Amino acid sequence: TPITHYCDENGLPVRERLGLFATVCQAIQHAHTKGIIHRDIKPANILVAAGDEPKLVDFGLALNLNKNMDRDSTFIMGVGSPSYMSPEQIKGYQLNQKTDLYSLGVVMFQLLTGRLPFRAKNQATLIYRIINTDAPDVTSLNPSLPEGLNAILRRALEKDLYSRYRNGAEFAKDLAAVRYQILEDDET
Repeated sequence: TPITHYCDENGLPVRERLGLFATVCQAIQHAHTKGIIHRDIKPANILVAAGDEPKLVDFGLALNLNKNMDRDSTFIMGVGSPSYMSPEQIKGYQLNQKTDLYSLGVVMFQLLTGRLPFRAKNQATLIYRIINTDAPDVTSLNPSLPEGLNAILRRALEKDLYSRYRNGAEFAKDLAAVRYQILEDDET
C-alpha cells in the first residue's frame, strides 16, 4: 500500500507517521551510502508492508554516482514527478543525495497536511513556485501538528542545498526528537 493511503486508511496518528518517515530517511541514507540517488521519491514509491514496515521501491530512475557518468550510463535530465522534484532537479542541475531529501520533504508535507506544498493550475506555474516560493508552515494548514515540524520541513524543502539536510540520518534524528516530544506531551 502506498504510504499516503496506508496512513489515511488506518488513521495513523502524527507520532506513528513520523516513525514511518524516520525509517524511510534511514532507507534513503542507506541508498546514498551506496552512491545511489533515487530521483523519483513520491507516495507511490514508498510502500508500507506487513508489520508497518515502509519500503522504498522503484529504483528505475535511480542514478549511480559510483559509475563514470560519461562512459557508463545515459544521464536523463528532468526525470521524476514534477510535484515532488527538487528545484535543482527541475533546473536540470547536477544532482546529489539532497534531491531525495527534498522530495521526501514534499511527501511528508503532503502526509501531514493533506496537500502538496506547491500547487498550481498548470505545470509552468508549479515549476515557478517550486523554484521561487517558500512552502507554507505545516501548522498553518494543520494547527494540531507540533510546532517543531515547521523547522524540519522548512529545512527539508530548502531551496539552498547548503541549508538543506545533509543526509537521511540527520533528517531522521530531527523527526525522532519531535516524535519523542509528542510522546512526552501525551504522557503529561
